[in-house]
Amino acid sequence: MRAEAMRTLPDVVRMRAATHPDELAVIVDGGEAVTYAELDKRSNAVARGLIERGVRKGDRIGLRFDNLNWIDCSVAYFGVQKTGGIAVHLRSEGAVEDVNYRLDHSQASGVICLPELAPIGFSGWISSLDELENGHRQEPFKSSVVPDDICHILYTSGTTGPPKAIACSHGNASYPCRYYYSHPPDPEFNDIEHPVAIVTIGLETAGTLIMLHPFLMLPGTLPRRSIIMREFDPERFCALIEEHRAHFTDLIPTMAQQVLLSGAYERYDVSSLRRIFLGSLRTPPALLPRLQAAFPQALLTIRYGTNEASLPGIRVTYDPARPFPSGLLGRPVGIADSQGCVVGREEVRISDDNGLEAPPNQEGEIWLRCVGFPRRWYFRDPKRTAQVFLEDGWIRTGDLGFVNENGNLYLLDRSEDNIRRGTQGFSSLEVEDVLYEHPAVAEAAVFSVPDDVLGEEVAAAIVLRTPATAEELQRFARERLFAYKVPRKIFFFDHLPRNASGKVLKRLLRKQVPRA
Repeated sequence: MRAEAMRTLPDVVRMRAATHPDELAVIVDGGEAVTYAELDKRSNAVARGLIERGVRKGDRIGLRFDNLNWIDCSVAYFGVQKTGGIAVHLRSEGAVEDVNYRLDHSQASGVICLPELAPIGFSGWISSLDELENGHRQEPFKSSVVPDDICHILYTSGTTGPPKAIACSHGNASYPCRYYYSHPPDPEFNDIEHPVAIVTIGLETAGTLIMLHPFLMLPGTLPRRSIIMREFDPERFCALIEEHRAHFTDLIPTMAQQVLLSGAYERYDVSSLRRIFLGSLRTPPALLPRLQAAFPQALLTIRYGTNEASLPGIRVTYDPARPFPSGLLGRPVGIADSQGCVVGREEVRISDDNGLEAPPNQEGEIWLRCVGFPRRWYFRDPKRTAQVFLEDGWIRTGDLGFVNENGNLYLLDRSEDNIRRGTQGFSSLEVEDVLYEHPAVAEAAVFSVPDDVLGEEVAAAIVLRTPATAEELQRFARERLFAYKVPRKIFFFDHLPRNASGKVLKRLLRKQVPRA
């Protein structure tokens, strides 16, 4: 099958099964694995089981598995895709209210899940994977889906409010597969014949549906074998790098902090690691030199994007020889076809309050546009879709930043997390970066709290690695920041409240800290 023919996810999994049938598609830490041929055949059987149960094109089907059942989730996912159904990710550890919200909002007709994870109070059908798969033929299944059909609905992490439902089409999800399939190898990694990745994101992260499952189908420069961690543990993470001689991995900054604090990288041979992708959260600059020292052979690449804007197409690689500016996200990266022509790329602009493009170094809202990619939209929410997904292809991120004269994008803050103390407005992330420079600070979150005089006052939630006082941290910040940016209120926590993606829930912190 030619790359141009991979217009839907069923196309992609069939192609991988035809070209690399015996290659392992997924390896779960602990020994469980599945080949591309097995994944294709088993999902064929599941598709027939779903059709027998009455599933029709466009039906929404919930998937609820835990991190011990990555392979079953993958089989169920592609089985749903082959019927023309729409997969809806349900968190295994989510509260009953969260699961029911997703089922109700998506109008799901059924759920495939582990028996112990069956949703409570759901009126549709519920089935285990075994019930759908057993007794059904594994021969090729003819799918009727087309690129414009929805393949899955992604519910965002809900960092700032209720989760938003992002609809993704087959054409959007398969787009990277079509063009990476014949993409020339990255010259930096020409000497790697069979790339291996350690995957740290879990099934609690809804982005798994839109990123990892389709990407498991990609040949070429991306990993040919993915080792899935059941749960993130820094000791096991470093052991897996040594055991599999892994070349690539993905970490959110909080995971990187755990690895450094554990010292596990000193107890294992991690020299095979060639690139660490840092994403999902903003990376504090103070973390980068420590991480580079722990993994000296690895390139540290920071990626930025949003679930709404498809791929994290803006990136920068850390250079240990140069200071890393606070907030630097890098430049857009294009995707080239087999002839080297750029056919898909992220574009960025800074928009002022009137929606006009701001000049270099002027702050505003970050807008992204992914040229060549079929767009996403908010499911059953045309009003919000019109507000965020603009007609000319631009997508509003809600993040504040600026682009300098060299075309580099800098992130300042989420618009709702930007602090205004009296007449002064500034980024909470700028203050966090300074606090992270203190050797006693393991984690920091800066946010505003109400103030009767100034409107907002600066507060910080801190997790310590070694003892320190609030006065010591304030003195440290005062030496590096304007006085109005120094946290007046510092609260110490054993851990910070986070969502499944690892993002700090500042709206919960505001409720947890005393107002006086």
